[in-house]
Amino acid sequence: MTKDSDDVFSLEASKPKFLGGKQGGNLTREQFTAAATEFFDAYLYKFASEMEHREEELTEYKSNFAFWNDAINENLYPAKLVTLKNFHLCEWVPLTPGKYYTPEAQRLNGYVSNVLKNGAYVSDYILNNVYDDSNGILLPTWKEGSVLIGGVGSLRLRPLDSGLYCLGATSTGITHQGIPVIVNDREYTKIISKIKKHGGVLVNILGTIDILPKERSLIVFPRKMPRICVTAREISIIETSGSKDILATVANIYSEEEAPSFLAPNAKTDDDRYSEYTLGEKFKTSWTFCSFHPGLGEKSVHEAVDWLRGYAIRFSGVAEPYFLSDFDEQFDHFPSQVSFPLKDLLHDKINVALLMRFSSHFRFTFNVREIVMGDSFKNIHNSTIINRSNIQSSFNVLNQRYDPEIAEALLRLAEEILSSHNTEAAELFMAFNKELQKARPKKPLLKSTWNGICTALPQINQQTDVVEKITHIFN
Repeated sequence: MTKDSDDVFSLEASKPKFLGGKQGGNLTREQFTAAATEFFDAYLYKFASEMEHREEELTEYKSNFAFWNDAINENLYPAKLVTLKNFHLCEWVPLTPGKYYTPEAQRLNGYVSNVLKNGAYVSDYILNNVYDDSNGILLPTWKEGSVLIGGVGSLRLRPLDSGLYCLGATSTGITHQGIPVIVNDREYTKIISKIKKHGGVLVNILGTIDILPKERSLIVFPRKMPRICVTAREISIIETSGSKDILATVANIYSEEEAPSFLAPNAKTDDDRYSEYTLGEKFKTSWTFCSFHPGLGEKSVHEAVDWLRGYAIRFSGVAEPYFLSDFDEQFDHFPSQVSFPLKDLLHDKINVALLMRFSSHFRFTFNVREIVMGDSFKNIHNSTIINRSNIQSSFNVLNQRYDPEIAEALLRLAEEILSSHNTEAAELFMAFNKELQKARPKKPLLKSTWNGICTALPQINQQTDVVEKITHIFN
């Protein structure tokens, strides 16, 4: 059985260079959370494995579109036997596999494509100059900041902890339209030298479908597409890719604030970085993207990085804009300017205290169970009295029921109690959290427990902002 259809790539080919962004236009809370979720879902590649082969009908795909159309229509399932015919295989994996082909992304991308043809956005006003050679495509900030190009972005990963490798296969040569492919050491050794030299190889891939567990995602957010990949059983090389056959696009979120110092003022180790950093009330973020040809060598990657950095500097107005993440686990392109490095995310070293601060500011919920299972909590360590799960659960409750600043105050209170090594205060604090997590917490009990904490640890009263926010819960 063959599945085939023409791929859509008019947007990428509409201008000489596929790059641009919002030129400092602020992301909405929903946009930020969606974009952050896409990055954090790279964590799911940790759970990729070699799927057991099942003898059954083989489904052949000759295009990205046909593959993702079946995914959208729920025709792909674990261990399904497939072959990808005449696909370019490279190091760059789509950031949001399949999203490019969802109806929502196609609508937005078609809208931007039409605008580029007509030369203006039309709404309550007309905005001309939607593209220039220096800044690329301008994405508008009106309409509640709703326009981002859907499904754009790619990642380059190091070997997974399992010993497997994650590569990207694409029929069009455009990496963010492609399919993640999990490769074992035997097949990887056959192809990697050619990929490094030429940017990619044209191949046929025999493999099985794997659907990564969305319940292990770090951020709780609705997803249009499951995280689907193909586990390669056999890769047959047809020829090497041409120098411009593959187009990789990388994207990033940047802030309009200066990047904080890599280490907090009193930090002694990297584990304590950002422990004293909080997001300001006016913390704003924007988005940018840039494309390059891997076949032109590593120089093309560095030129894309330089362009992204320059774009963020121009439109943030600061010398060292702060990036949410990076996209290349093999090279450190943004030293000390990244909140959540890809290499940390995939190796259980994520700074959860900083994640909690972002959660508080943007009001999203993180996966308490997954973070507790991973030994990666940097600023609130486990003890016999205080455990991470309790604190994080209370944090999520406060983040949903009250002002996010109250949730932030709980985090600061926990850090203060832990650093004091005061057993009595810690025991009272855990009783406070236990009551707080109830559907109808008793305010008198919360108040008396809080008073006990303040008596056991008087220096807490000096943190007037924390006291004010915590007492708001029961006053």
